[in-house]
Amino acid sequence: MPSLHADCLPHQVHGMSAHACGVLAAALPGCPTLERLDLSMNPFGDMGAWGLAWALPECSRLRELDLSSCEVGDDGADELLEALDANTTLATLDLRGNKIHPKHVLGRDVARVRLEFQRPVLSSVFAV
Repeated sequence: MPSLHADCLPHQVHGMSAHACGVLAAALPGCPTLERLDLSMNPFGDMGAWGLAWALPECSRLRELDLSSCEVGDDGADELLEALDANTTLATLDLRGNKIHPKHVLGRDVARVRLEFQRPVLSSVFAV
């Protein structure tokens, strides 16, 4: 696959389905200079997250990945977190506003990555 340049991708992409996300994920390893990718507000869910998780180990320069409000659930989050073990450069993975149960992900060891959650149920989950 030919190399892509970071300037060939917009910093923010909208209207992406799970299939389109998989196609983009397959192309990401050919984009060695990409440092930031904003896929927020795309309804690709777990299927799209799985494709991205497959590509993450090959994205050696990617430092920020915004997947907020993408309908990612617990399964997709698990795949992404496993992929982080093989990607040492990703510093920010934004998962706010997804369908992830806070206790599901927060129990994992992800000290090097700031996982962000924005769910209205947080107050009821942690209520005393």
